[in-house]
Amino acid sequence: MRKPLSLLAAMAIFIGMGLVAPAAAVAVEKAPTIKRAWIAADVGMVGILDAGDVLKIRFSRPVVVTDVTSFGIEMTGSNGSFMRLENEVSPYGMNYTLRGTTLTIRVNLIPEEYSPEDPPMLTYPITLASGWEWSEKVFYNIEGKNGLAINVVGDVLID
Repeated sequence: MRKPLSLLAAMAIFIGMGLVAPAAAVAVEKAPTIKRAWIAADVGMVGILDAGDVLKIRFSRPVVVTDVTSFGIEMTGSNGSFMRLENEVSPYGMNYTLRGTTLTIRVNLIPEEYSPEDPPMLTYPITLASGWEWSEKVFYNIEGKNGLAINVVGDVLID
């Protein structure tokens, strides 16, 4: 016949389980990653990122924009040009909608007006990657709801 556990032993087991459970829950949280990125519309000059184009990025988990005034995405064109596309009024950038895990970017960039001397015309396919040596980010002021930065695994191609 087995002896019943003492009250002290039962409490120790219960408390021990309570201490382990929160640690396991924290370990499960992960940074969002990009599941898919694509051109939903190439409307302006075909093959060039410009006004009217729509890009979509789907993440593995919901994301939030933490600062609308300086939100941006860095990308590099197949022609080697790179830029940070920011949430600005035309002719300088883009505007966006964010629903669940999908970020929709509507480009309002008019390359000739943005920089008449040397338009930063990015040609498709474009890569979500930083082109500046000093920059390590691809996404500025967008992160997972848990506060973790987006984990960009390799260069993400949008073609």
